Parts: sequence; structure tokens; C-alpha cells
Amino acid sequence: MFRLLKLISTVALITAFALPLPAQTGPAGGAPSQPRPGAAGVVRPAAGTSRAATPPQQAVAQQEAELDRILEEWHRQSSDVVKLHGEHSRFIYDFVNNIEKRSSGRFYYEAPDKGRIDLGPNRQGQGDTNLKINPDNNREVILTIKPDTPERWICDGQQVLVIDDEQKVAQQIPIPPEAQGQNMMDGPLPFLFGMPPEKAKKRYEMRLLKADAKEIDLLVVPRLQQDAANYKWARVRIERSTMLPMAVQMMDPPGTRETVYTFPQISKNPQKALLDRFTFWKEKDPFKPDLKGYQIQLAEVSAPVPSVVGMDHVAAKTLLERSGYKVRLLQGAPAPREELKFRVQKQDPPAKEELQKGGQVSLTLYIAPVQQTSSEVPQALPPAQSAGQLRVPELRGMGWQEAKAQALKMGLVPKFTYGKTALKSEEIYDVYEQSPAPGTLMKSDEIVVLTLFNKPAASAPATSSTSPKAATR
Repeated sequence: MFRLLKLISTVALITAFALPLPAQTGPAGGAPSQPRPGAAGVVRPAAGTSRAATPPQQAVAQQEAELDRILEEWHRQSSDVVKLHGEHSRFIYDFVNNIEKRSSGRFYYEAPDKGRIDLGPNRQGQGDTNLKINPDNNREVILTIKPDTPERWICDGQQVLVIDDEQKVAQQIPIPPEAQGQNMMDGPLPFLFGMPPEKAKKRYEMRLLKADAKEIDLLVVPRLQQDAANYKWARVRIERSTMLPMAVQMMDPPGTRETVYTFPQISKNPQKALLDRFTFWKEKDPFKPDLKGYQIQLAEVSAPVPSVVGMDHVAAKTLLERSGYKVRLLQGAPAPREELKFRVQKQDPPAKEELQKGGQVSLTLYIAPVQQTSSEVPQALPPAQSAGQLRVPELRGMGWQEAKAQALKMGLVPKFTYGKTALKSEEIYDVYEQSPAPGTLMKSDEIVVLTLFNKPAASAPATSSTSPKAATR
């Protein structure tokens, strides 16, 4: 089922609700039948767009009203889409394995539920390195550029074909009747087209980052667990005149993998003569591929495995078990950095691969760095602390006062520092990162640094008794 949803979700990105891109790096966007304005660099989610001269409450109300108008406009224009085709590129930034994967190809969509995506390796820059900023934490990472593997997906409304042209195999995934047609919009898709604005706002927390005569920039955070298991936040930059995407960016739940789509060329409702000249594929009908000589395999419908690479082992185990899977923990390589100890190095099956409920997911964890060689592998929780040492507790997710109390109770000295801006008011001053990482052995009275969600930039951090004092590092 997930492969079906992946195809539809990418098709939805083409016609839908284009969301904003976290700024800071990233490829440029493209053009519809003629050069389009570039989808400028990708930035991490920012806090609001209110003007300094406007009172905060008035600015929020103005933003909400403008967002409602944009959603109505998007809904109205997307309802006119009958066919779309064009070119797209995909960039995957893997911040754990330090790899940037590139692919490019074509897409085709036909309302209400047909789509095709062809992606092939993009060898431009192969072997070069790219200094990239992880937009989720603002850390610089050097990535090695590699061409991605080819992919071909075709949905005809009743089934999805996942085609491996190298192995000459086509996997056939039936679509349940309740998910066919317009009903697919209610599935766990990243972005949906044709969704009424009030329905979209119930499903997503949305923030308007930019809106002018040329483009719109939105930040979207999922409200539902089914969406949050697949992505943490997303941004899309869309062209105002057509309400079609220029670029779309998504961050996976642990903040270790960023995916960016760009659309250099899009044609909306092209005439048949243009379709005949536009040689996307050899087949006359893009939804009826020539599979002569291919082995057809009927796939079992199952659920996707959430992505947990890079997550702390306790959080990863909890997420997988709540998703209905069994978890096995394995010892992996020494952590390249101290803060990666006991985090997930790799998972099997890999993220988003289909697996029957009750199936087992094996998690390979980083162990202590070489200078602190250790063979310990946590089971449900890290092993008990050694004599004369304290094991750092899990403090992420706590409010700063609760985290401070827990740290002091363990004999540690908490120091606070401000990090990224909170997307929700209830997250302000909550701990989202700690150093050393949970499970690290420390001596009594040693410092543990706790990074907190900060207030929006418009209101500077407080220093009263209700807010923590940031540590100097």
C-alpha cells in the first residue's frame, strides 16, 4: 500500500497544494512550458512573517485571513486540472551516511487518480562533494554526490505498477476500492489536491511564510500520527499565477533525511496535438506500459515501516512497537561522534518498505566511539550505570523545569541553550536536543547541555523565573 501512496503523493505534489521549502541550500526550481522563476534555496522553517510595525495579534489575524484566501484560490485553480505533465528532479540529502542522491525524469497526471513517474540517475556532479546545511538543525554536513537508482511508477486508478527495468520485473499492487478515485485524498498522503481548505487546516498546521504576486511559500506540519510517521514538516514554493509547484521539500521524522523535488517544466491541460509531440514515453498510453518480457508479481498489501535511522534507540523502539512491529536491537559500528551513540545506524527492512503487522524490524545501533570502546547494546533501555558513574537520562521532550529537576536528581548539572524556534506555543522552552546523548556515562557534577525550543524571533528570550537562562558555551 505504501508504494501506492508514494506514487499518489508525488503526483499530488505535482498538482496540489505546493508547500514551502525550508531555506538554506538546495537546488533551484524550474518552469511551466517556459522558464519559471527559480525555487530559491531551501531554508529551515522560520517563525512567522509578521512585520515589526504591526501588533502581534493583528499580524496573526492578517496572516490567517491571507492563508484562507490562498487556500481558497488553490482549491479553485486545482479543480480545473484535468491533465498535467512535465519534468522534475529529486534530490535526497542523507545526513547520516553523508550522501546526496540525484535523479531526474518526467511525470504525467490525469484526474482523478491516474499518474506516472519516471526517474533516472542524474550523474551531474557525480563524485563531487557538497557543503549542505541540515535545515532541521542548521548543522553543516559535507555530502558526496551520487546518482540515484532508476524508478518507474504507474497508477491507472485500480492498481499501481512498480517497474524494475534492470531486472525486468513489474510489481502489481492493487488499490482497495475504498481508496480509489477521489477517496485517495483521504489516505496518508503528504500533500493533497482538491482538498477543501477547512479540511486541509484540520489535517495540517500551516504557516504562510511568503505571498506576493509571483509566488507563495507555506510551511506545513502534520497534525495526524499517520502523516507524522512519514515526514516531520514540509515546505513548497508555488507559482502564484498557476498555483503549480516550483519546488517541494520534506524532512523525515528524525531530521536526518531531506528530500527536495523541483519542477523545471509543467504543462497544464495540454492539447492532444501537444501530447502527441511531447514524447514522454514510447507507449501511446502512458498508463498502459509495454511489459512484454517482464515478470509480473502480485504484491501483498501491507503497511510501510517508519523511518527511524538517526533516532535514539528508545524512541525508535517505541515508535515501531506502536506501529505494530516487533523490534530486535543489534550492535553496530562505533559511533563517529559521541552524540550518535545508541542511535539507529541502519534498519532492516529499510524505511517505508512494506511489512506485515507483527513483522520484525532489526535496528543496528551505533556503540561507543573507539576511544570509549564498549560492547554493550541496549535492550529495552540502556544498561545500568557503572560504579562511580551516572548514566545520562532521556530528557528530550520535557519542559525545561522538569528536565532540570531530573538532571539534578541524577547528580548532573543542567545548562540550557536556545535552539530553533518552536512551531507550537506549547513547545516553547521544551528540550529537543541534549549533549551528551541519553545513555552516556558521566561523573557526578558534570554538565549536560539541554537545547530548548525558543520563542519566535519577534519576542526575545525571557530571563525571568519562568524561563531558563541560556548557558554560555
